Amino acid sequence: MDYIQPYQFEPLANEDESARSIAEDALVIEKQKRLENTEWCTCGNCKIMQSFEECLCCTEVADVISTRDRDAEITGEFQCITDHPGFHANCLDVWALQMARKNTPKKFLTKEAKSMHE
Repeated sequence: MDYIQPYQFEPLANEDESARSIAEDALVIEKQKRLENTEWCTCGNCKIMQSFEECLCCTEVADVISTRDRDAEITGEFQCITDHPGFHANCLDVWALQMARKNTPKKFLTKEAKSMHE
């Protein structure tokens, strides 16, 4: 008697697809972990946020690392970008932010910001 052998004509996954699937699964797990704790933070100031995109330590941003390394002789060593002497004046001062926004080229603004910009 002949037995039915299911899936005998299904294509087998190649190694690239398997590796991609494993990498995607690992990314999903990493995203979930970041939403539950701050163990990923290396500067010591990160907080639990609502989305994965917000769960980013300043030490993971290339521009922040280069600023920290460039200014280390002047400012001394610091772990978090918020400890940089220029952070408050450039990133938290309302007037500085308004001027930066006003001088931002329109191509970098969102639609809402473009309408407010005019």
